[in-house]
Amino acid sequence: MAGLRAARTGLRPAWQPAGRGPERGPAVRPQARRNCRALSAVTAESKVRDWRAALRRAVSPLDRGARHLNIQAWTRPDEDPVRPNRTAAVLVAVLDQPDPQLILTVRARHLAHHPGQVSFPGGSAMDTDASGVLTALREAEEEIGLATDAVEPIGFLDRVDTVSDFRVLPVVGLARPQAPFVLDPNEVESMFTVPLAVALDVDKYHEDMIERDGVRRRVYRLDWQGEDIWGITAHILYDLARRMAKVSGVPGST
Repeated sequence: MAGLRAARTGLRPAWQPAGRGPERGPAVRPQARRNCRALSAVTAESKVRDWRAALRRAVSPLDRGARHLNIQAWTRPDEDPVRPNRTAAVLVAVLDQPDPQLILTVRARHLAHHPGQVSFPGGSAMDTDASGVLTALREAEEEIGLATDAVEPIGFLDRVDTVSDFRVLPVVGLARPQAPFVLDPNEVESMFTVPLAVALDVDKYHEDMIERDGVRRRVYRLDWQGEDIWGITAHILYDLARRMAKVSGVPGST
């Protein structure tokens, strides 16, 4: 399962800063080496604070609820969105580490809706779910084994109505990088990660125009290491990139 291997190689212990390799050369004094290590640790922690703070500013706060969020739907410009019959939530999980990564899955190929497509962990709301946040957390735990207490939900992105008659609420959360992952083969074929800096680079997205029921709409695509990220998933990622572009401290921004 190449996707799962990709996810595991992307998980770095919390104590290990990004890009750190073995020290070389006998000319480095022990005190200088310790100073470099301390500076590297401070720099890594500063980067974590920067992107995390920017992410919190970019998302819609949880305490405002979801009713005020924009709705992206297949409607004509002069029409209001028709409320889908079903509700779902997905978890946009960011691994909380100096080189933050987004968790994505490839859906099992026997599923009725969007088989084999790249997706976020998530699914239909149940009557026992008290909120969309709990739906997203429950589904993530069921699909990839990400424990609910290993995620800190921090906000929402715009809701999206799908052609499969769902209104999807994206819930953004910070996930512990040490969290173990166990995939449910009934739901998920594989799992992989995308660097947050890649997902936030709007220039990496391609645009396609597709038509359905006489309505033309822009569809985004993002290619990452052979994975074709498109449709609702790419739309949610692009919304996150658009929001983060409006705030400071974006990883990889210039």
